[in-house]
Amino acid sequence: MDDLERIGWETITAHEDVLAARLYEGLRSIDGVRVLGPWSESGPRDGLAVATFTLDGMHHALVAAR
Repeated sequence: MDDLERIGWETITAHEDVLAARLYEGLRSIDGVRVLGPWSESGPRDGLAVATFTLDGMHHALVAAR
């Protein structure tokens, strides 16, 4: 916690926003990938940088396993 407070929550959340935007832009650029959830259309919103997606023609369990 000391290190997180030293870095600063504003810095940490700004960095996470950049990473999240990169994650979603990258996923949306892959043919056959459909991003699900509130970030799927308009970009970053408040929340965690966690992506939910489907891949055309592949069962979700196989995607998760890989």
